[in-house]
Formats: sequence, structure tokens, C-alpha cells
Amino acid sequence: MSLASDLGWMPHRFPGQRGVRVVVRTAHIGAVVLFMGAVLSGSRSGAGGMALGVTGIYLVVDQMIRDGAAHLRYLVFWAVFAKVGALLFGILNPEWLVHSLWFCLVVGGLISHAPGQVRHFALWGGSGPCAHEQSRIKRESPREASVRFDTVHSSEMCQFPRLSTEESPLGTPERV
Repeated sequence: MSLASDLGWMPHRFPGQRGVRVVVRTAHIGAVVLFMGAVLSGSRSGAGGMALGVTGIYLVVDQMIRDGAAHLRYLVFWAVFAKVGALLFGILNPEWLVHSLWFCLVVGGLISHAPGQVRHFALWGGSGPCAHEQSRIKRESPREASVRFDTVHSSEMCQFPRLSTEESPLGTPERV
């Protein structure tokens, strides 16, 4: 269960939710470019830094609302934690700032393009919502997968799994 559904104060989905996430992720990438460009050119990075903070906080809060406290177990959370730590280290040690920014860029690129099984790998407790995505896709015929991907974007399916009561061969509930 997610924090939103537990507390009942925010719908699990709302119209345009995916579009909002795409826009904020794109703005976050733009903010990284502004911030890193300002640092590399030696100019003030106020606007880029502010945009980076606002969009980054939105992305983390959005994920925490969707996953609840379980998000703290997933590798993707700890990658973000490492990026924030590296950024703070670079700000406190200006001679390391450029190296810290490159670290953040590489870690961010790797984790955001990693398969769901990697991003939602649980460091403790049960696996994340995308941990069994691969096994489901292999069982579908190409036509079934085509129909499903035409109606639901794969990352949305991964973020909001609906579970049936049937057990899979792995002993976990099947996604429907």
C-alpha cells in the first residue's frame, strides 16, 4: 500500500499524472544542465540550483507517495540518496564540485535507465513493484503484449501493479 492510499488524501492516479511526471523529469534534466553549465563556466548557479532542488524534491515526494515507506528499501532511493550526498559534499568542498556533479550525472543516468528489477531491487524486505516484470512479459504472446502496451504505458503498469489472488510459480501473486 502507498502512503496516499493509506491516508486517503490523494488519489493513486489522477488525470494527466503521467504527463506531469514526464514534464517534471524533463525539467529536472534541464536544471541539471543549467546547474552544471554554471559550475563549469564559473558563473552563479542560482536558477539552476533552485530548479534542481524543486524538481528533485517533487520527484522524491511523488515516489514516496506512490510507494510509501517501502520506497526506502529500493535501490533507486539509495541512488538518489548517494547523489544528494555527493552534491552536498561538492558544495562543501568546491574543489570537488565538478567531480561530484559528474558522479551524480552518471549514477542518475544508470539508475534511471536500469530495468525495473534493478531500480526496485529491495535491499531488505520484499521486492519492489517492478521486481517480477520480466517474468510476466515473457509469458505473454506478442499480440497480448502489443495490446497491453497500447493501452497502458509499461512504466505506469510497473508503478501501479494490480495483484490477483492467483499464485505464480514463484509463490508471489500474479499481476493482472
